[in-house]
Amino acid sequence: MTQELSNPLNSSPTAEPMPDRLIQRHWQPQEIRPPTVDPAMPYNTGIERSAEVFRYTVLAIEYWLSPSGFLREWARLNAKVAVVLAVPLLLVGTVITYTLMQFSQWLTLLFQTMSGLVMLPLAALLLLGLILAAVSLGKIILNRNPHRRPLGYYE
Repeated sequence: MTQELSNPLNSSPTAEPMPDRLIQRHWQPQEIRPPTVDPAMPYNTGIERSAEVFRYTVLAIEYWLSPSGFLREWARLNAKVAVVLAVPLLLVGTVITYTLMQFSQWLTLLFQTMSGLVMLPLAALLLLGLILAAVSLGKIILNRNPHRRPLGYYE
């Protein structure tokens, strides 16, 4: 007796791919009823009547475009997908952005420190060279005898 290992994602060999099953589970369009005007509209205030006219116009356009409810379901499904993608993106994206910003600041500080460490020995060598040059020049000037004749002068 051999038992076949079953894949939990595909319950049968002819099962549909997972995205299709996921969409079909959330895709449930319902037929839209034709829009009606509120019977109390004549008794409403001006702003309430304007809001009712706007509501009726939007519902009438939606009913005209898709009386079967596909447009409403499509918008609802895309809103769900947008929320599912946006929430992790906002949560993880801000953390990644903050981490990269801190890393950039850390690298800037490190480079500034290292450039200071490189400039310190160079400045010390330059100072040492200037001191040696000044001492050598001082020795030359101080040890010089104006009355001394050059070597081989008397020969």
